[in-house]
Amino acid sequence: MDFYKYLQSLRNIMRKDKSCNGDAARIEQLSWLFLLKIFDDVEKENELLDSKYYPVIKKEFQWRNWATNEEGITGDKLINFINSKLFPHLKDLKSKDKTSNSDIIRNCFVDISNFMSNGTLLRQLINKMNELNFTSSKDFHLFGTVYEEFLRLLQSAGDAGEFYTPRPLTKFMADKIDPKANEITLDPACGTGGFITACIDHIRKKIRTVKETKEIEKNVRGIEAKSLPYVLGVTNMFLHKLNNPKNIIRGNILEKPLRDYSESEKVDIIITNPPFGGDEIDGVELNVPSDVRTKETAKLFLTYINELLKKKRKSGYNFTRWNIK
Repeated sequence: MDFYKYLQSLRNIMRKDKSCNGDAARIEQLSWLFLLKIFDDVEKENELLDSKYYPVIKKEFQWRNWATNEEGITGDKLINFINSKLFPHLKDLKSKDKTSNSDIIRNCFVDISNFMSNGTLLRQLINKMNELNFTSSKDFHLFGTVYEEFLRLLQSAGDAGEFYTPRPLTKFMADKIDPKANEITLDPACGTGGFITACIDHIRKKIRTVKETKEIEKNVRGIEAKSLPYVLGVTNMFLHKLNNPKNIIRGNILEKPLRDYSESEKVDIIITNPPFGGDEIDGVELNVPSDVRTKETAKLFLTYINELLKKKRKSGYNFTRWNIK
């Protein structure tokens, strides 16, 4: 499959919708559709492995029950279903237990919108997405490749490019830092999850026991403040077989005063591409000591990184931006 042509065909469908203007809107539209599609397969797998598993998303709102029939709901009925029923359900999900993905899915949809107003075009888009199936590990890997190509396109999508660090760079940094399964690894500005998945891939090459496999989900962590990259990052975790990425958190690490972080909250490794070129809202600068006080986001992140890192280990920063091929 030509991944670029496939993604281009999705974008061409969206371009016909007068309400879905610009790459930023089209990327957000694809992001939540990709998430629902892949999460439905996560739920199917959980249902097969655990007879007591209770799905996060109600039956009528599961991808398999409204999106997979190419002759299914379309037109105004589809738009009404998404805007008036599906989104309200997803935005109001409540946790059932500590292992539930309810909080994660709800946080993904809190600030996400459906930009398409033409239900016929939306049905065409969904049908095109359903050409990728996960009936085998090969198909699953294929979707992962398509998704990675989708993330790569963020580099040329204006402001959306700030969320993406080129994969050769994330892999290089993960290999150099060499995280271990029993070490807590954090990306405090994780964006689409590139550094996290690079660390996961690196650790998995070396693990030997089931215990180490379980430690990955517990010890590899990320924080992201913005809605779109958070959605993209969570989907990336599911694609990397983290079926309960509870340690990928929606939030801003800078909003908690530095003095309130305890010793137990410090981590072994920090690997990140701090946000550059922006300022925080008034008051955030008060969360750091007066001698390093600033509103500049990047400098605040570096202050937090230096304080939250256990001194015995190391960190990786990327100051090169996005010009590495």
